Amino acid sequence: MTWSYSGNPDTDIKQVRLLIGDTNSQDQLLTDPEIEFIFGLTADIFLAAADACDVIIGKLARDVDRNDIGMSATRSQQIQHYTDLRDSLRRRADTNAENYVGAQSVDEKESDRENVNLPQPAIRRGIFDYR
Repeated sequence: MTWSYSGNPDTDIKQVRLLIGDTNSQDQLLTDPEIEFIFGLTADIFLAAADACDVIIGKLARDVDRNDIGMSATRSQQIQHYTDLRDSLRRRADTNAENYVGAQSVDEKESDRENVNLPQPAIRRGIFDYR
């Protein structure tokens, strides 16, 4: 099981670790390959961290709350913490999103239509004009 964090968030894995608080080598929550997989699903660091919280919640939810004599370890509090953290990270990711309004002029519309890097609509007006 590979796990790494040096206090310097210079990689995507370490940035996700920092955002979710998985920086204690004595209490490791996710492995490096798990974080790499999660980050591969999205390019946004905050969404990756939110998805990592979902994975941690899933792991914690497997165990039930326990209460020993004089000692209490409640998983529900940890789950609530990571649920709140996930929601906060998702809100933060939403504020970082860039919105694209679309072409605002005829010239820009034609330029967008010719740009192969922009997703093109499946249907456009006049599609059946020439059969």
